[in-house]
Amino acid sequence: MNFKFKILSFDLSQHSIVVRYYTDFLTEDNLATSFNLDGSIERNKDGSPIRCQTDYNLNIWKTNPPPTEEEIIIV
Repeated sequence: MNFKFKILSFDLSQHSIVVRYYTDFLTEDNLATSFNLDGSIERNKDGSPIRCQTDYNLNIWKTNPPPTEEEIIIV
């Protein structure tokens, strides 16, 4: 199983990012939590679900100096 993530948004003033985690087994569609009245998944313009169970807001408090990509992404 491959774990995947993508950054959905960021707020520089709050030092925060919203990250979505999913896998090749539990896809974004499997984890969707926002639906239209007809039961279909509510989607963004890029086709991805608007909300998923694994969308997290993360605050990064180390700001001077800012963290490196390696420090943020722990493999």
